[in-house]
Amino acid sequence: MRKTIMGILITLGLLVLVTAGAYSLKSIDLTPERQLASEPVCTVGLISQGLESPYCTVLAEGAEEAAKGQNIKLIVKDGQFDITRQVMAMEAFITQRVDVIILQPQESAPLIPLIQRARSLGIPTISIGMDIETDRVAYIGPSDIREAYGAGKMLAEVMGGKGNVVLFEGEPGGSCAKLRTQGFEMAISEYPGIKIIARQPANWLREKAYHVMKDFMGKYQKIDGVFGSNEDMAFGALKAAREAGRAGEMKIVGIDGSKEAMDSIRRGGPNELWGTVGDSPWEHGMMAVSFAMWLVTQKNPDLWDKLEGTIYARVFAADQTNIGEFSEEVGF
Repeated sequence: MRKTIMGILITLGLLVLVTAGAYSLKSIDLTPERQLASEPVCTVGLISQGLESPYCTVLAEGAEEAAKGQNIKLIVKDGQFDITRQVMAMEAFITQRVDVIILQPQESAPLIPLIQRARSLGIPTISIGMDIETDRVAYIGPSDIREAYGAGKMLAEVMGGKGNVVLFEGEPGGSCAKLRTQGFEMAISEYPGIKIIARQPANWLREKAYHVMKDFMGKYQKIDGVFGSNEDMAFGALKAAREAGRAGEMKIVGIDGSKEAMDSIRRGGPNELWGTVGDSPWEHGMMAVSFAMWLVTQKNPDLWDKLEGTIYARVFAADQTNIGEFSEEVGF
């Protein structure tokens, strides 16, 4: 019988954990070599996309909280949104012979051979936040295509099903960027009156999106909607639109569910984000570490191929019409 990750997480009692701690963030020491109070039961390596991102930082904090509770030594490496750094981190963890690797990949292709090498040495990899299907044992995180589809529907509806849209894409080559673009395009394709007039990668970065948006506004006199594949890019576009005095002409939506975005939506009005589709990176980090612990306790690599290796985390959609339904604690 194939085992599901959800069943394993229920067995571990993790669903109670994540419900209780999803939005109660704590200040956690992310020093990679922090020593635990007693001998750790295992060592888990976590490779972040980039800890300058609040989303990635909170994901790492959730992982650290779960590790402390289970006496796991967690080593966090910052990929700094650089695939070369992630490759180096993977190689280091393989050399160290950590027990499990949790990987939030920047892109897929350069990491697949390392995931395969780790697996051949008995080191399982869990992908988190963005999936790499080849030889990873499990994926834990949101469905990028579903989140982007939801954000696209949100934007299309508030635009009344017509108008011009610009699209800010993530890092070229990454599956997350591709899936979010695909999901958004699927939603917009259902509205013949909406046209995507421009698109450009801003690599998940607020400052880059700010400059791209300035360029878009110089080229296009009519922009009715803006989709940022993450909230940093949405906020970069919003800043440029505000400075140009054009924020009132367009609705801007993003993906992530940060406290900053929820507060902006709650303030409301033309100079704020219209909406976001979000999830809890805190939950993802906690789930991944607890699942890593389960893998270690099983001590059975033959089990890896028998797992149904995907769990999609819960998501929410908030905009200026329904923001009152959300607690002010929602967001990371």
